[in-house]
Amino acid sequence: MPLPPTCPMEFSAMPEHFVEDAMELLIFASRIPKALDGVVLDEFMNFIIMFMGSPDFIKNPYLRAKMVEVLNNWMPRRSGSSATATLFEGHQLSLEYLVRNLLKLYVDIEFTGSHTQ
Repeated sequence: MPLPPTCPMEFSAMPEHFVEDAMELLIFASRIPKALDGVVLDEFMNFIIMFMGSPDFIKNPYLRAKMVEVLNNWMPRRSGSSATATLFEGHQLSLEYLVRNLLKLYVDIEFTGSHTQ
């Protein structure tokens, strides 16, 4: 972080459904109790935080909102230790960029339906 200002051609040529399928898989796995126990999710968290607030890399705001759905499923539900609690409490990118990128995504989605689009 931060990502380069222009998207590389190799990344922009990748179909967005690759990212969507990965997010759907993470959502599905997150809904199964203890399915993610023992799985290291740091790289997924890095990917989500980096690209959630980057409309130049992933143009579809609803696909970026699906990343927020993954994060919502990873939120610790009760007090106590959880496998995903450290992703929000001690993850360096999360501490620095999560709130900023969430707000940026919110603004992008709010302006998606404007009359000037």
